[in-house]
Amino acid sequence: MDIRISSFQPRTDYLSQHFLISDTRQGFSSLNPEHPVIIHNVVFGICVRGKAELSVNLSKCLLQENDCIILLPGSILEYRPEGISDDFLLKFISFSLEFVNSLELPGLFTGIKLNPCVRCTAEETGQLLKTYSDLEEKSKRGDFSYKKEIIQYTLLAAVYEFYSVFEQKAPVQAERNKDAEFQVAFFDLVYDHYRTRHQLQFYADRLFLTPKYLSGKIKTLTGKSANDWINEFLMLEAKSLLKSTGKTIKEIAYGLGFPDASTFGKFFRKYEGVTPRQYRGR
Repeated sequence: MDIRISSFQPRTDYLSQHFLISDTRQGFSSLNPEHPVIIHNVVFGICVRGKAELSVNLSKCLLQENDCIILLPGSILEYRPEGISDDFLLKFISFSLEFVNSLELPGLFTGIKLNPCVRCTAEETGQLLKTYSDLEEKSKRGDFSYKKEIIQYTLLAAVYEFYSVFEQKAPVQAERNKDAEFQVAFFDLVYDHYRTRHQLQFYADRLFLTPKYLSGKIKTLTGKSANDWINEFLMLEAKSLLKSTGKTIKEIAYGLGFPDASTFGKFFRKYEGVTPRQYRGR
């Protein structure tokens, strides 16, 4: 199970590259508990049993039976194996933004990063699981005419179903913590630009702050400086590409905004202690 879907693996058709419906019975083997994980797609999850202690965008989130979670692109997910019960089961839907762009969704996801987890009633969970099952049935059925379009519009209904629950439990107009909003704004900015913008000055300018103030503020809020987080995003992406793609080290270096493989190699070794080639061969 891979709820990162940091880059969908090449598959045979558009649908399987941009949409996934599954559950956690395969465990969290694809997530490294030693490092945060950057979520690159939208993930809707329903906890069916057990519990999981997670950190989402550096805030603690305890998932138990009847709890729901929405992870948006750029979210930072962390967990520890001891925080996941043996019977934990999360049913989830994951899809790329490209897959739903043509549906012209309104700005439904405002505020979700500040409130990614909510407690549902058994009735609400039951309704969401019905929607999940309907989508699962259509997804697992063999090829049929307009399958992609049917799944897209069934997914659209599921999006509204999930969001109607979240809107009731965590109203988007509720008063918000300014520090939390600032933190989300910074991470969203880094997520959008870390592959091409490595300098702190760029992010400070975008937030109308001095680099010194930005770095200090982020360190106070998260325990890491702004530069640390920019480098963390780069390292997480580099590791994912080295392990899950056949791209050459030069291609990865260019894709992450480094001028050449040598500069990328020095950066990688500084933070990981081994070269990109050694890391890939582990």
